[in-house]
Amino acid sequence: MQRRTFLRTTAATVAGSVLAGQGTRRAFGQAEIADLAFDSTSSLLDAAGDPLTDESLVAVWAEPTATNVDSDDDGDAVDYGDDQQIPLVGVDGSVVGFGAMVANDDADFRFGNEEFLLNVWDEQIGSGTVLWDEGHDQFYSLDRFGSFERYAEDNGYTVEATESLADDLSDADGVVVTSPSDAFSGSERSALAGFVDDGGAVFLHDQSDFRNFDETDNLNALASALGAGFRFNDDQVEDEESNAGVAFVPTTGQFNDAFPFFAERDGLGLDLDPAESYEVEVVSPTDGDTLDVAFVEESNRPERSVRVLGIDTPETAANADAERPEEWEGIADEAPQPPEGESDDGDDSVRDVGELNFYSTSSLVDPSKGALTDESLVAVWAEPTAVNEDADGDGDAYVYGGEPIPLAAIDDDAGVVAFGANLVSDGADLAGPGNEDEFLLNVWDEQIGSGTVLWDEGHDQFEDYRLANFSTFES
Repeated sequence: MQRRTFLRTTAATVAGSVLAGQGTRRAFGQAEIADLAFDSTSSLLDAAGDPLTDESLVAVWAEPTATNVDSDDDGDAVDYGDDQQIPLVGVDGSVVGFGAMVANDDADFRFGNEEFLLNVWDEQIGSGTVLWDEGHDQFYSLDRFGSFERYAEDNGYTVEATESLADDLSDADGVVVTSPSDAFSGSERSALAGFVDDGGAVFLHDQSDFRNFDETDNLNALASALGAGFRFNDDQVEDEESNAGVAFVPTTGQFNDAFPFFAERDGLGLDLDPAESYEVEVVSPTDGDTLDVAFVEESNRPERSVRVLGIDTPETAANADAERPEEWEGIADEAPQPPEGESDDGDDSVRDVGELNFYSTSSLVDPSKGALTDESLVAVWAEPTAVNEDADGDGDAYVYGGEPIPLAAIDDDAGVVAFGANLVSDGADLAGPGNEDEFLLNVWDEQIGSGTVLWDEGHDQFEDYRLANFSTFES
């Protein structure tokens, strides 16, 4: 369906003159796409690694209220001053660089992101085959862009993933490279440069340096090999005023209309009425609380990725930091309802956290290193089907026989709580129910209530068990 029409008319003369002063040119009276949202975006630099000020190379800037920060504290971000516009999209010939993924399935398609990206493809390629590089250990593979892939194919493109990019270039019209964890070899860079020289287009997608997930050096090596006049900054752009709910998702309408990328077109944003209900068919679960669904009552059964609010399902371990309790709008942990797995105890009952996943756990023993059987101390036992073993073969484990195996214990008199596992580390390979964060927070609430908690890192703890690797629970 058509997005809302954003008309720039002569009634906006004052705003237009301000924007022109910032290097942004508007085609007044022409319908444009909605503002863009750049989730976890980097900024761009010039080829020398300095702030990019050449307007002929910039298609989109952040709003004047935006700033850039060195999120990973590595000291390698180039700062943009208060009087400098922050570029988010660079274009040099048939090479385009985006500071963010722009149109992955987590994107909010109420903005103009997918329309903008397809406009860029149309201008740089027109139609044909676009190869999506998956041969360099990318996190952002094609299957994370399912909605945009279908959108592009509905508009005349063939989009294919490849792990042998250099070998497949002869059949391609365009190439997408998202943050490559593995660097491109010299021969691969030369092959891409030859592809561009022969008329092919290359689209490079960076991401912010949050938790150092970016692969800025590898992308910049590609940009250099392709002779682009821009590079990617090792930073994160934030905007406390113009954003999609949080500062690290800045929104912007600062378009350089010297580039024909901003015309409104049919997008992915369905014109849905929040007061109405819509019948959808689940096509596939994506991850956690994200589903691909088909709107069965719409023509051509359009498929969209939707987020389910109000219920929590676990993310995969790779996406553990995507668990965002603040998104569970309107749901209280103490909402009266039957405890999970049990009968209704009445209107005043409180929901249990449900089953817990103890990943790579030990059992607990009593002070004599025998079976811990004091029920007044044990908060959680393993299921009756569980067994424990001396996994390292040192002969120092107490092996439970027919007794219940304790996994968590609380001694109120001593003020000590013990868990057999870490429960909520970001890297835990959790395949179970995923309610450990609620359980652990309940324990903290009962034992402390509020205040300051110190996390000991002074006794050579394993790196994965330092506070930085519990960031989801910490937040």
